[in-house]
Amino acid sequence: MESQVQQHAFLVGFVMGSVMIVSVCIGHLRNHTFGLGGSALTVGGVLLIALSVWTNATISVDAAGGFKAQFASLERQVESVKQVTEANSQQLHRVDQSVKQVSEVSETVTQELKKVGQAQNVNREQVSQLSVALERGHLVTPSAAERLRNDLRKAPSLDFQRLESLQQLRLQ
Repeated sequence: MESQVQQHAFLVGFVMGSVMIVSVCIGHLRNHTFGLGGSALTVGGVLLIALSVWTNATISVDAAGGFKAQFASLERQVESVKQVTEANSQQLHRVDQSVKQVSEVSETVTQELKKVGQAQNVNREQVSQLSVALERGHLVTPSAAERLRNDLRKAPSLDFQRLESLQQLRLQ
């Protein structure tokens, strides 16, 4: 892998060469002169840029006229991007699987809560009917039967509409 010094040398050479060439262009546009200083800055800028780029490149031409160019730095960066992309893809796949598992478990829990709530409502109705039957048969006083029904109303219960709306939000 490319060392930090090489990376900084490439960056400094490229930036300084570009600055030199841009300053010559600005000087020529303002004064309409090029001169010896302009020539020196242009040559220096081109050399800095060329050395920065060409130290990381290999160019070859064979006898049959085949041309081959390799840019080592660019290839390393592309390979690095490929590795990061692959790692991100694998991580995304794992996250998708986890979301599916959570969704399945949530669906199961919701169904079980519905069953418990329905059983609770059935039991609540049965106890309410029992209190009415006991009161009719004069086995308990009307006030005791009423207390039993009031206690049933105070007992916690599941709100099926809210459970359904939460499930719909989760699915969106």
